[in-house]
This record gives sequence, C-alpha cells and structure tokens, in this order.
Amino acid sequence: MGNNQNNNVKNISPGIKAAIFAALIGSILFSGKGILAKAGMAHGASSFEILALRMAFAAPIYGAVLLWTFHRNNIPLRLYFQAAGLGLLGFYISPTLNFYGLASVSASLERVLIYMCPALIILIASCKGREKLTRFTMIALAICYAGVALSCLGRDGNNANADPRGVIAILVGCVSWSFFVVESAHLQQKTGSLVFTSVAMLSSAVACGIQNVFSGHLQEILHPPSGVLPIAIALALLCTAVPAYLTAYSLRKLGPGRSAALSMFGPLLTPILAAVILGEQMSAAQIGGFALVFSGGILLSRRTPET
Repeated sequence: MGNNQNNNVKNISPGIKAAIFAALIGSILFSGKGILAKAGMAHGASSFEILALRMAFAAPIYGAVLLWTFHRNNIPLRLYFQAAGLGLLGFYISPTLNFYGLASVSASLERVLIYMCPALIILIASCKGREKLTRFTMIALAICYAGVALSCLGRDGNNANADPRGVIAILVGCVSWSFFVVESAHLQQKTGSLVFTSVAMLSSAVACGIQNVFSGHLQEILHPPSGVLPIAIALALLCTAVPAYLTAYSLRKLGPGRSAALSMFGPLLTPILAAVILGEQMSAAQIGGFALVFSGGILLSRRTPET
C-alpha cells in the first residue's frame, strides 16, 4: 500500500503540483487581508478608504499584465465582458461586503465565516447541476453551518457580542465569492488565468473608483491617515495581486472544488496572526465553531470532484 501511495504521488504531473502549491500560497496570502485591513483601521482609515487604496495600488499591475497578454491571444470581446462582470461579483461586491463586516467583527471571526466558502461552492455547484448533493455532502454542510452559528453566538474581539450586521455582510460576501468561483472556472478555460484575472480585477478597480468619487470620499483617499499607505501597498501587492493570479491558476488547473478545499489551509493561520499582530483573542464559542467549520470543510474536500 505504501508503494502504491508513493507511485500516486510520483504520477502527479508537474502542472498539478504547481497548481496545488499556488493554491496553498495564494490562500495564505489572501488570509492576511483581514489582518492588514484591521491594522489600517487601527490607524484611523475607514473600510472604504482601505478598499479603495488597495484597488488603486493593485490596478496598474493588472493593467500591465493585460497589455502584455493582449496581442498574444485571440479572445472574443464577449469573453472580456463576461470576465469583467464576474470580476465585479468576486473582486468588488464580495470584498466590499467583507471589509464592511470587518469594521464591526474581529479578523478571527471573519476567517471562521470565510471558511463557509468551500461549502457554499459545492452547494451552488450542486444547485446548478454540476455536482450531486449527496447525504454525505448535506451532513458536512450542516456541520459547517452549525460551526458558524456557534461562532456567532459567542462573544467577539474584546468581549463584545458579534455584530449581526457584520456577520451577515461577510456571509453575503462569501456567497458572491462562491458564485464567482463556480462560474469563473469554466470561463478561464477559454481566456486563460492571466487575462481573466487582469480583466476581472480591473473592472472591480474601476467600480471601486467610481463609488468613491460619487460617495464624496475622494479627498480622504488622497490624504489617508499617517501609516496607512504602507499597509495599503502591502495589501495591494501581497494580499491582492499576487494571490489573485496564484488562485486563478490553481482554479483553472484544479477546478473550483479542489481549489476551494486547498484554500482552507490559509485561514488556519489567521487567528494566530490576529492574536500576535492585533492582540485579538478567540472566545471558546469561536474556537468550537472554527473546529466544526474546519471539520465540515475537510469532509467536503474528501468528496470534492474536479469540475
């Protein structure tokens, strides 16, 4: 049996190994988003300012990559529009809701809620007829939802009750991200991960810019509080641009199911980072909820097909 397992490992193609590595690194980097966002808020910046600065610093990278790949492909214009539409869903609506929720819940609780994404991806895929919803899957989903409920019943951050508005915002953001993952996997097969990610992120950056111009926050963004700019740059590069391309690559190679399952690795580090950097502490209810959601996600990953 040991020899068979070794042979299976050796039979994994270099491309799949690279995709697995990309998914793990991308997940770790993405998971730092909540930590850096909370650090920026501690300097006096609002969630909308941090989101705007994040997209402003990341947009030139996506623009450069798109220009570099534009003459190397023959992609129909309609696919660019589809990628832009999905980008609004996954890279604008989802993070906007997530950052809004972070203003009223801890980074640790946010990561517990984010763990719902693999469960939601499988549930959405089954509703769209791309995966069969078995009894095993339903049990795993029930465990995940029980973990979220337990986490929200406890006390959050500095002994404050978990804000229902923040929790709902983050969960709705998870739903929009899960729709994005399910729909984008097939589109990336036609456009490639570089083009898709660049177009999707640029559309979200434009939407974010328009929102801030009409919301009257432009002056605040142009003159952020002291200490926020380095955080925003790190957020744009390390927790946005780089993991976006890594995740897109793994999604195209592995499919939404396995990519989502591997993405569970990164959030494991967030409660530790939140405790070290932000001084946050998880309550007993949140630790129990975290364990339930993680267990449910592990069960789902064992039955997640390549789609």
